[in-house]
Amino acid sequence: QRGTADGNGRTYIIPEPLYNASQTVAEVIENPEYDKFSTFAKLLSSTTLPSTGSGNFGGKNLSTFNNYNYTVYVPSNAELDEMIANKSLLLADDLTDLDNYYKQFSDDQKADLGMRLSKLMRGAEDDGKDYTAEDSVYQIEDYLDQLQAEMDNFVKYHIQDNSLFIGGDFETNTNYETSYMQDKTFAKLHIESDGGNNIVIKTKVKNCI
Repeated sequence: QRGTADGNGRTYIIPEPLYNASQTVAEVIENPEYDKFSTFAKLLSSTTLPSTGSGNFGGKNLSTFNNYNYTVYVPSNAELDEMIANKSLLLADDLTDLDNYYKQFSDDQKADLGMRLSKLMRGAEDDGKDYTAEDSVYQIEDYLDQLQAEMDNFVKYHIQDNSLFIGGDFETNTNYETSYMQDKTFAKLHIESDGGNNIVIKTKVKNCI
């Protein structure tokens, strides 16, 4: 190491070249060695985030930040399985089942369902007004797209800019941006560390971590 904390940056002498990571996040999580995180692996594969690389950068890469300096927080199976059981969190199979369910209806029935979805999404189910199919803001396809977006956003909120790890040297008691965009800004996580084997994550986004 050369330079000082007050100088213009630092220089580190390394014994060999730096290489890209040999595994993607998806490949690590899908490893049977980490079976206690297998539900998150299923959730990740249900999102639109993984994209297949090309050439020497093959594998399922995450299309989130434009660099590789990020942290992924992975909940345990027990936490996610409970959310999936009560349908507060969906998987790809659930969206497929919904899509197949809606395909059995006629166009008029779909229009009526779209109207009901519109009322539900706007919180207007009990406002006493008479709505028709022409008042529909949401179509069936829009509803499925929104459910997919919610699934994507749940995972995005678990992907944080800056690489942090237990026992590492990072700025604690501060806010770090996630890849989840909320109200035109990236939602943040408040991270604290005791300098040992504990990292405390605090959030204001409901049902996301």
